[in-house]
Amino acid sequence: MVPVTSPEEILLSDARKQLSRELQSLCGKGNLDEAFAAWLLPATDIEFRLREVAQAAAEHTGGQRTYRDVAILGFTAAAGILEDSQREALQFGLEWVSGRAPLIDGQPMDFCTDPVGLLGISLGARLASDVAVKAKVNEWLDSVINQSFQSRLDDWQKCLLCAVKQQENSNVMFLPTGSQSADVRVALRSKGMLPDALDSNYQDYIDTLSLVKRNCGADVPPIRAALRLAALDSIQQMAPAISLFCPSIEDVCRILARVPAALRRWTWEERARTRGGEPRKWHIDNEYHVQNLLYLLLAPVFPDLTDEDYTPSVGQMHPRADLGILCLRLIIEVKFMRSNDSPQDMIEQIAADSGLYLVENSSYSQIIAFIWDDSRRSEQHDLLRAGLRQLRGVVDAVIVSRPGSMTT
Repeated sequence: MVPVTSPEEILLSDARKQLSRELQSLCGKGNLDEAFAAWLLPATDIEFRLREVAQAAAEHTGGQRTYRDVAILGFTAAAGILEDSQREALQFGLEWVSGRAPLIDGQPMDFCTDPVGLLGISLGARLASDVAVKAKVNEWLDSVINQSFQSRLDDWQKCLLCAVKQQENSNVMFLPTGSQSADVRVALRSKGMLPDALDSNYQDYIDTLSLVKRNCGADVPPIRAALRLAALDSIQQMAPAISLFCPSIEDVCRILARVPAALRRWTWEERARTRGGEPRKWHIDNEYHVQNLLYLLLAPVFPDLTDEDYTPSVGQMHPRADLGILCLRLIIEVKFMRSNDSPQDMIEQIAADSGLYLVENSSYSQIIAFIWDDSRRSEQHDLLRAGLRQLRGVVDAVIVSRPGSMTT
C-alpha cells in the first residue's frame, strides 16, 4: 500500500514539479533570468550555471556591456560566489550604469521596466566596497524607480521595486497587497528583501497556496515560477510538520520521518558538559529502547497512544502490537535490525505481524513499520521500504540508521 495523501498535497506536489520543469528551461540560458533564479533558489536541485553566467557577464566591456550584465554580477555577489576578477567588473559596471539616464527623448530606458535587473544592481551596490560608488548607484536607483512606478507594471513587479528600495534603506514605496502578488511578497521576505509584517504574513501564506492551487497547470513565466517556488519552499519550512488540531496518519509518517533530524541533539557525551558531572550516553540497544523513543515523540500528540497492546487472539496466538493509536486505527510496529539481520528478515517479520494484527474485529486497520537500522545499511533502505509498503495493511515504512555519533 502507498501512504494516504490528501488531494491538496497531491495538487501542491504537482505544482512544485511543474514550476521546477519551467525553471529547468533556464539552465544554460546564460541570461539574467537564470542568474536571478540561481540566487533566489540556492538549495534547489535545478542545475543553474551561475558561475558561467557571471563569467560571461564580466567579459562584456565597452559597447557589449548592458545593465543586465551588472545585475547578473550583483546576483552572483549576493550568492557569495563572485570571483575577484568579476568583482572588479561589477565595480566598473556599477559606475557605468549609474551614469545612464532613465529617459531618452522622453522615453523610459529598458531598465526602468525591468525590476529584476534593478534588484540585481541594488544587490551589487549593497556589496560594493567603494562607498562613493554605492551612494551614486543608490541615488541613480531612486530616480529610476520613481520613473518605474509610473510605468504600467504589474503589482508583482512593483513588489520587486519595493525590495530594491528596501536595499537602499530608503522609504519603501507603497507595497501592493493584493492576493495575486502574495507569492512574490512571501519569496522576497524569505530572502530578507522586504520587512516582516506579522499581521499580513499569514494571509500571504494562505493567498500563495490558493494562488498555486488555482493556477496549477497554467503556464508561468520563468521569473514568476522562481518566485512562486521560493514562496512554497518558505511556507514549507515555516509551517509545522503536522496539524495538532486533527493529526492524521500522514502526520504520524511525517513525525517518524523526522526522527533523524531530532537525533542531532541526542545525548552522546565523550566528556561531561557540566562541572562535576559525568558524561552521559543515551544508548539505543534494542527494540524496547526504540519503542520508548517513539512513545516520547507521539504521546504528547496522541492521548490515546497505547503500548504493548493486545490485539484479538488468533488461535493459540495472543499478538501484542508495539504502539497503537486508536483514533487512527493505526499500529506502529518497531523492528531493530542488527548486523546479522537481513532486510528479508524484516519483511518476513512485518508480514507475519500484519497477518496477526489486522484480523476481523481488530481495533486496528493499518500499520506503519519503523525499523531502526543499527548497522547503517543505507544502501538497502529504498528497496526494503518499497518491499514493506507492498504488504497488506502497511501504509508506510520508516527506516532510520543509527547516528554516526553513537560510536560503539
